[in-house]
Amino acid sequence: MKKYIIGVDLDGTLFTSNKEITDRTYKVIQETVRKGNVIVPVTGRPISGIPQSILTCKEMEYVITSNGAVTYSLKEDRIIDNKYLPMASCKLIYQSLKNFASVFEVFVEGVAYEEESSFQNLIQRYNDTMYSDYISKSRKVVKNIGDFLCSGKVDEISVMFGKMDMAHTAMQEIREMTGHQIVETVQGEFEIYDRCAGKGNALLNLGKKLGFLKEEVVAIGDSNNDIDMMEKAGFSIAMENSPDNVKNKADAITLSNDRDGVAEAIIKYIL
Repeated sequence: MKKYIIGVDLDGTLFTSNKEITDRTYKVIQETVRKGNVIVPVTGRPISGIPQSILTCKEMEYVITSNGAVTYSLKEDRIIDNKYLPMASCKLIYQSLKNFASVFEVFVEGVAYEEESSFQNLIQRYNDTMYSDYISKSRKVVKNIGDFLCSGKVDEISVMFGKMDMAHTAMQEIREMTGHQIVETVQGEFEIYDRCAGKGNALLNLGKKLGFLKEEVVAIGDSNNDIDMMEKAGFSIAMENSPDNVKNKADAITLSNDRDGVAEAIIKYIL
C-alpha cells in the first residue's frame, strides 16, 4: 500500500469552528498513521499558538508553523528547519508600515511579539470570537519591537490594517522591494515571510527528509496561505468552506471543517 505525507492546515481545516478536532477525525488520523502515513499540521500560527490537542497528539511528530518558516519536531522538542527573514528586510518593512499598520507583530523562533498598542488593537479586532483566547495566550507584549526585528531570527511579520485605502499599495511596494512572500489571509491582514519559506516548500522539504517523493505529498487547506502547498503538493484537497480561489487550485474538494472534511478526504483518497 502506498504511503503519503499529509500536510493539514489547522484553522478552518482540521479544527472545527469551535477550534476542536472531532472524535471521528482523530480516529481517522490514528488509523492513517497506523498504516504508515505521516500527518503534519501546517499552519500560519507560531509555535506558541499551537494548542495542546496538537502538541500532545502522539500521532503527530512534526508541525510546520509561521507559514513554513519554522518546522518543529514535537518528539525532539526542537526546531529542525527554519527560513528567517533577512534583517535588512525586517527594518525596511517596519519603517514602511510602523505609522500605518494598526497591528504589527514579529514572530521570532515561534513566539509572537508586539508592542502594547498593537496588542490592544489585536484584542479589540478579535474580541468575542473563537480566536480571542488563542491570541491572548500566544502573544508577548514588549516595549520596543525594534529589538526583535534586529535579532536576525525573525520567522514572519504579521500586519493588520484598520483603513484599507492604502494597504494593498503598501504591501505591493514591499513585495517589489524585498521579493518576499506576502499573503492576505483575510481582508486587511497580511503575513510576510521569506521567499524560501511558505507552506509548500516546508512540506516538500520535510517530505524529502522523511523519504517521500513529491507525488506522495498531499496538502489539505482552506485559505489563501494554503495555496502555496496546494500548488506544490502531488495532490491537493480544499475544504468546502474555502473561497473559490482556493478551491480552484485544488485537485479535489471535501466537506467543510464542521462536517469532518479532513476525515472524509483521508478515507476517500488515502486509506
